[in-house]
Amino acid sequence: MWLILGVALALVYLLITNQSRKRKADKKKIEPNPQGKQPIVPVRWTPNLTAEADQEAEMARLSASKEPYAAEVDSAQENAAEVDNAQENAAEASDAQAERAAAGGGREDRQDAGPLAEPAAGTAAELLAGPSAGPSAGPSAEKIEPPAVEAERSGAFAEFEEELEVAASSRSYVRPEEVIGEEQIHSLWEAGRALEKLAGSPPRPFMTFDFGRRKFPQAQSVLTDEDSARGWVDALQERLDGELVAFIGTTRSQEEGEQGVEVVVARGETPLDILRLAQTDAANYDLSTEDIVTKLKELDRRYGIRIYAAQTDSVGFELRKQPADPRAFAEELYAFCPDLVDQGVGSVEQLAEYLKDHRDLHLWWD
Repeated sequence: MWLILGVALALVYLLITNQSRKRKADKKKIEPNPQGKQPIVPVRWTPNLTAEADQEAEMARLSASKEPYAAEVDSAQENAAEVDNAQENAAEASDAQAERAAAGGGREDRQDAGPLAEPAAGTAAELLAGPSAGPSAGPSAEKIEPPAVEAERSGAFAEFEEELEVAASSRSYVRPEEVIGEEQIHSLWEAGRALEKLAGSPPRPFMTFDFGRRKFPQAQSVLTDEDSARGWVDALQERLDGELVAFIGTTRSQEEGEQGVEVVVARGETPLDILRLAQTDAANYDLSTEDIVTKLKELDRRYGIRIYAAQTDSVGFELRKQPADPRAFAEELYAFCPDLVDQGVGSVEQLAEYLKDHRDLHLWWD
């Protein structure tokens, strides 16, 4: 009797408790946010790497945003201006010669007047008119030697081209920071000018990723040799201002004719966006781009890092502070990137020895 009563009371208690929990859950579902506050959703910057259909329009927009790197002079207008200048110079020379002839009383009277009496063979009139021109013949446009057009170009472009000539002639022994100067770089266009000074040729209005098989237009890049790339990136990173990043990109391109080390300047909000631009991942170890970004963010918090290279399967960075325990840090790196040891230094002990005296690290996932 008492057993049955106890069971009944327990059932009633459980029923009441379940109904109370259900009412609380329903109330929580329909309860509005206090004071109209909206939930905070974290926003992560991601480059739009899939907009390949819009690449041509984007490249055209970037090209039109500023004047071209070298002054473009219309050839027809340039030739016409040269002909006019030549005609004016020839007419002035002819008038001067006629005046000297009238003042000297004729050719026979001038023979003893000295070397200045007879126009020399290298006068402006003869250079412009050509050797076959007679007294009544005007200057021949076909035989005109074009004068220097440097004066016709704007001072800014003339100065820039002179800088390019100096950079190209002395690139083998001049440091990159001396080539690009001390001015800060505020835009992709200015970054393109700096890259052109370094490479001696116009930059490409894109960067590549996925082993060079895909292009991203909101960037400027040039190809160079492995020895030059690091110095160029270091010099550029010191001068970047605003939402720009510089790094060594694709080094093992699978596209024909695109061999070399790619130096890139692209839009990015933080240096960690370099990995997002390069789409760096470790697919064989189930690590996404964001997984690698998270780990590097942690290392940056502990030691400070400066990323200088990133491509499809690797990232290079420099530690700003030496690890206090190289052995523990070597084990941590091995757990994160096994190929650093297995296909690199050979053992965790050797990696620990390396970390005692070096701060450069290049991680890759084969």
